[in-house]
Amino acid sequence: MGTGHADSDFTLLADGFVSLEGPTMSADGALFFSDLRAGGIHRLSPDGRVEVVVPDRPDVGGTCLHAQGGLVATGADVSHVAAGRTRLLLSLGDLPPGRGGEAYAFNDLAADGEGSIYVGVLRRDERGNPEPGELVRVTGERACEVVYDDVHPNGVALSPDGTVLYLADTFRRRLLVFSFDEGVTPVRTGVISTEDVPGLPDGIAVDAEGCIWVAFYRGGCVARFAPDGNLRARLAMPALKPLSLCLGAGGHDDLFVVTGRSAPGAEDTGSVYRTTVGVTAAPVHPARV
Repeated sequence: MGTGHADSDFTLLADGFVSLEGPTMSADGALFFSDLRAGGIHRLSPDGRVEVVVPDRPDVGGTCLHAQGGLVATGADVSHVAAGRTRLLLSLGDLPPGRGGEAYAFNDLAADGEGSIYVGVLRRDERGNPEPGELVRVTGERACEVVYDDVHPNGVALSPDGTVLYLADTFRRRLLVFSFDEGVTPVRTGVISTEDVPGLPDGIAVDAEGCIWVAFYRGGCVARFAPDGNLRARLAMPALKPLSLCLGAGGHDDLFVVTGRSAPGAEDTGSVYRTTVGVTAAPVHPARV
């Protein structure tokens, strides 16, 4: 895939939603995604059918598969949801005090090769304005450790070999880079600026070549960055607010992007799009907590 801006043919797969997040592919080619504003988690089957698999759960900013079946979902807590049952993994009350204001929600998440969960904590001041939050590692039920505590966390993803973790720092328009070389807990080792791309970096995914795909909220595009930070491609989207994305499972070279409404009451809706990008996904691990 070449460097720079490119137009791409996106196919609309589903619409009529409000603000979509948390796209996750299952091995059978189904796509799970949440509606952050309207609540619930949906499943889009390969034949185009959409069904609600987790009703009513509000504020889900991220999902991932669990090795025992079902999904891990964020929101007011981090929970394993399977077969109609919900198992609490981490609550806001389990967090240590942060340097920012009130912790009010958990956001995007990803699991490493051992099944530990890395999840962003969102914080706000007394007026509701965003404050720096944390990236935490969920080590067991109701147990976590702080990996990094000065970030506005969004997308989380790992390199193909699992030695590097990337985290979108949305309001600072950058990706933070962490290395696992020092031990179990990753250590920040670098930064990738996204300031050359319009909009704010939101959800992310990593492909088999190690490049990072980023959805740009209010930027109307998605972009692909090399591990060294070079911008490899920018794809214009038929929506102003791409919120998150994932790559297809099973060796397919599809990119799935979920979006939000451009404005309250606008005619466009939260939607799911697909395009072909010529590269497959890096391994995406299930949680085991």
